[in-house]
Amino acid sequence: MTDPFDPKTRLLADGITIDEKETRRLPGALSAYVIVNALVRDDSGAGLVIVRQTVPHDSASHWVVPGGKVEPGEAVHDALVRELREETGLAYAGNVAHAYTVHYLLPGDTHTHAVVHVFDGHSDDVAAAIGVGAVASPDPEGDVEVVEMVPLATAIERLRTMPWRVVREPLLAYLTGGCPAGCFWSYLSEGVGQEPSCFAPH
Repeated sequence: MTDPFDPKTRLLADGITIDEKETRRLPGALSAYVIVNALVRDDSGAGLVIVRQTVPHDSASHWVVPGGKVEPGEAVHDALVRELREETGLAYAGNVAHAYTVHYLLPGDTHTHAVVHVFDGHSDDVAAAIGVGAVASPDPEGDVEVVEMVPLATAIERLRTMPWRVVREPLLAYLTGGCPAGCFWSYLSEGVGQEPSCFAPH
């Protein structure tokens, strides 16, 4: 966990802290962060796992889906497995599908990109693994307060309150069937008047 009070520390749009030394250098002195998010459904597909997470510099906590940064030298798949285990104690069972990808520029910084890969799958016997209702998260960093399996409609209602447009819009579009699996979203700005580019698979 980076120090949120370090002047070199900034926030990604979903509240993940970053530090300048963690950047992946690209040609032209660009920087990039890779993030993974996990959509975890129950055996019936009618429920979704969500977590309530605190955000540095924000007194409120927010309902989000599990996920986090890909560490240096770590494969995307390994990061997905690690983040899901750390934040929920769960593991995917069976096939995991690529849901969509989001690209955005960090606010006020045209040289730092974030790329978020979102995956969709199910976990066996979630109720037995995490219990019923909101339960304490095993997150070692302490940012995630609780984890809960809720009906999809309830998850959508809670996720609508996320303050980060670049996270909220693609996620809700996917969960409500507004965009198919495999879409690529790109945001140049979080401004209300700035519409994203969305590329759907053929």
